[in-house]
Amino acid sequence: MKGSPMHDSVLLLWRPLIKEAVRILSPDFDYLSVLASDTAGKMYQVRTRSSDMRDFMCERGIVARAIQDGVVVEVSLNDLPATGKLLARKLGSLLNAQFQWISENHVETLDVHLKDETKIEDFIVLAQIPFTSISTQDKLARLRKLVTDVAAKDERILNAVSVLGEVTVNKLFISKHKDLYQSYPWSQGYLMAIAKGDKGVKMGFTSVAGQKGAEILDELETKTDTLVKQVDDILNAKAMVPGEYDVICTPEITG
Repeated sequence: MKGSPMHDSVLLLWRPLIKEAVRILSPDFDYLSVLASDTAGKMYQVRTRSSDMRDFMCERGIVARAIQDGVVVEVSLNDLPATGKLLARKLGSLLNAQFQWISENHVETLDVHLKDETKIEDFIVLAQIPFTSISTQDKLARLRKLVTDVAAKDERILNAVSVLGEVTVNKLFISKHKDLYQSYPWSQGYLMAIAKGDKGVKMGFTSVAGQKGAEILDELETKTDTLVKQVDDILNAKAMVPGEYDVICTPEITG
């Protein structure tokens, strides 16, 4: 879905600075582009006896790529100067230093040339339920209820874990002829149960994920019965007959 960016990404402030810097520096190189990222997320985890929250998949900064006479160099910055002219001066100095180092050290390089086609567009995906519309306390409370519900469904379950990971991704790509902006939510949730039966301690796992907002919690809340059945199946499973088998792993584990 495309629409207007209803968020406060710092990239919207950086955009005019980066465009000005690229305009100033482009005549000095055969090719110049800047990729900027502003990605932030949180991971919430609740276990039978504890819970925690931490930052998840966070990054902010820019990477500038320049090509001159087939040689490619890249430099990065975590913070931007106050103006496009200052940014151009900073990037120009860093890029030229890289080209000089490669030349002085006789580094073997590939002959690279990129064609910069014109494209200007914003790509925005809006969450059905924004992450910020549900408080941290409510998210943890819903995850805690999932743990309680799973543990209550089978007395053999010793410990249960529920996890929610939420990320808002913002990317900006600027070159002489391109101005591309992308923003979308991404989330994942999973449930685990550790249970003990006659054949020892086993673990069950189920997950949900997608380009979604806080609505991922609704989907995760439908997975408790699936997890409990999986635990029961594992506890009652028979040992495999030794031999050679084609192994097909569940995408919930391997991605």
